[in-house]
Amino acid sequence: MDPGLRKLIEDYRSTVARAVLELRGSGVLLPDSNRGWALNAMPQRGTLPSGATYAKHGYGCHVTLAEGEVDFDFGDNGEIDGFDGWRLWRYAEPRSDTYGPTSYAALSDELAALHAKGVLRKDVQGSLYYLSHDA
Repeated sequence: MDPGLRKLIEDYRSTVARAVLELRGSGVLLPDSNRGWALNAMPQRGTLPSGATYAKHGYGCHVTLAEGEVDFDFGDNGEIDGFDGWRLWRYAEPRSDTYGPTSYAALSDELAALHAKGVLRKDVQGSLYYLSHDA
């Protein structure tokens, strides 16, 4: 895997983990599945004690932290380490000084190629990628 893409994925996943920590710290219960998240009764939008804001959507959440925005979906079993081309692109775009210019199409193509090589695996629904255990 290209080192730049690996760094992007690692940084994205790290930011998602911080966002989830903020949610948990404010009393938000984490789901045991993406469907559990979609069906929970928490408010659609809110402000967390740190000042971060969130917008709940479908299987995921958009969180605005002090260091920037991150959007993620929970996985089939509530995982937080999944990603797709759109979310990586949206994360990388305002940080082009770190990751360089990229496009949604280029990221999507690269992720599909890595999936075909077995470097990435997909969830049951086929919407999120995960690093393979040996990646």
